[in-house]
Amino acid sequence: MPMELRKIMFTLAEVEAALCAFCRGRGTAVTETDIGRTIISDSPRDTVVMTLKKKQNGEPPASLTLRRDEVTESLIQYCIRHRIPLPRAGRKVLWPQEDGISLLVTLPTAGERPVMAEKEGEKDRDAFAGAAALQGLISRKA
Repeated sequence: MPMELRKIMFTLAEVEAALCAFCRGRGTAVTETDIGRTIISDSPRDTVVMTLKKKQNGEPPASLTLRRDEVTESLIQYCIRHRIPLPRAGRKVLWPQEDGISLLVTLPTAGERPVMAEKEGEKDRDAFAGAAALQGLISRKA
């Protein structure tokens, strides 16, 4: 059965902006200028670690570790704030990449109930990667 996939790519700067807004919403005052380094991982649990710049008083820099669900929520909120269309019913899965994060959205087909689950999303991510590879082969032949 055909499946509709959508890929929204976020640069590192956009990911940092989304995460800072998320942290501020949770009571942690962080701005983009406070960030010294951001590490994006493909870990099932901890997806992003932001190390803040060294404090003026010589204290070691603090770091914030955000779970996959927090990163997903922050990117969804970023889309809402920036009026990026995002289907409510779609299954949303993170795909960490070297220079940012992609949010893969799988739209339910007729008769399928919408689900937001990472395990199911793994299949979507693999299907998207396969489709992207196939598209690359098709465009090379053209």
